[in-house]
Formats: sequence, C-alpha cells, structure tokens
Amino acid sequence: MHVLYVDPRARVIVEIPEPYTLKLDHDAAAPVIGVLANGFPDSERFASHVAAALQEAWPGAGIREYSKRDASSTAPDHVIAGIVAECDAAVTLYGH
Repeated sequence: MHVLYVDPRARVIVEIPEPYTLKLDHDAAAPVIGVLANGFPDSERFASHVAAALQEAWPGAGIREYSKRDASSTAPDHVIAGIVAECDAAVTLYGH
C-alpha cells in the first residue's frame, strides 16, 4: 500500500527584503498617538478603550481618536491628512 502525504502549508513566494523597523521611541517627550476606529458597530467605543489603555500605559502621550465611520470604504482623505499632520504614530483597528 502506497501512502501519499500532502503538506498543507503554502510555499513562501515573496521574500520580505528588509525587516520592519518603524517604531515610536517610548522615551520621546509627549508623542501624539492616533487611534483610528474602522467603522464597524461599536468600533468607536472599542477605540476609546484602546485609547484609554494607551494613555494609562504612556501617561505623557497625547492620544487623538479618529473614525472612518464606514466599514466598507477606506478612510477619507481628510481623516488620513489629520492623522499625518497631528500624530507621531497611529493604531488602526482591524476586523469586527
């Protein structure tokens, strides 16, 4: 009897050329962190909890909350522009 084992793992096709190195210096004086709600039901409420946890963990940081308001589309240009202009880093919510 011949048994054939098929490995279910996919082959890696794309190699990442360099590691992700962006980070926010935790010792930075008063960084501003944006939290972007994704538009799903209760995402703004959840984003507020994330913002509160960030503020508790990093009392010197400024926290700004944003919402794209519509889960089925990308964030509007004015929201992205606000995050870029006002924040040193951003946390975006994913899923629902």
